[in-house]
Amino acid sequence: MMLRRFRAGARMPRPSKPNRASIFGPVVLSCCFAGMLFTTTPSAAHHSFAMFDPTHQLTLQGVVKDFRWTNPHAFIQLQVPDTAGSTNEWSIEMASPEHLLRAGWKPRMLKSGDRVTVVVNPMRDGSKGGQFVSASAGDGTPIGARQSRNAGAAEQ
Repeated sequence: MMLRRFRAGARMPRPSKPNRASIFGPVVLSCCFAGMLFTTTPSAAHHSFAMFDPTHQLTLQGVVKDFRWTNPHAFIQLQVPDTAGSTNEWSIEMASPEHLLRAGWKPRMLKSGDRVTVVVNPMRDGSKGGQFVSASAGDGTPIGARQSRNAGAAEQ
């Protein structure tokens, strides 16, 4: 090991500091990349409305089994009697709670056991489900203060 000698009174050289840009550059770049990754994932996860047939509307009369006020979409589970006397459960997809609030809906507007008439765009594959178009109570009163086709299709 070789020792350096310095003159008396001379300053000792400082150890070189790493360049601040060389340390923080990769950290900032990694944070930006992670931010982009997390902000684009939800938009890629949103599904299409291609499963519904917007050219047909079906009117369902039944009893509410469950009304789920959840993100990203609210749902009505509806018990609909068929011609044979049995009951079929239909799953009706609605807009997000935020859009429904603007259309006059409230989280406790439908309760289990309520009789309703719901108009839907049915599933293309014929399964028991559809996209919400409009609804009315058993007495014919429209449900939601501002009934419109856009209340169900606000997120298309």
